Amino acid sequence: MRDEDKTKEQLIAELRQLRLIEQRSRIIFEQAPIGIAIKELYTDKFIQVNRAYCDIIGYCREEVLSDTFKELTYPHDIRPELDNMQRLISGEISIFSMEKRYIRRDHRVVWVNLT
Repeated sequence: MRDEDKTKEQLIAELRQLRLIEQRSRIIFEQAPIGIAIKELYTDKFIQVNRAYCDIIGYCREEVLSDTFKELTYPHDIRPELDNMQRLISGEISIFSMEKRYIRRDHRVVWVNLT
């Protein structure tokens, strides 16, 4: 069925369904037991992070969103992550996983498995 053939009621029902899906997705993201961070590819700025991610690195959400991954990553782990991201962007690989270190707010180093 084409959009112009749909009734107003059908469009409203679809909009409600999309809102419900978005709400569920947001809840899953926020309550996930693993840390999730979404960042822009070319600026390395964080777009969205969940509570578990903030707990792992010891920063509040606002602090993380004002930083880049480079500012939170152990210096020796920046280049391998950038190299993997470049391979991902170029299509050479479709996914990667690596162990890396973050520097927590309290200056302790924490190891994570990044996928």
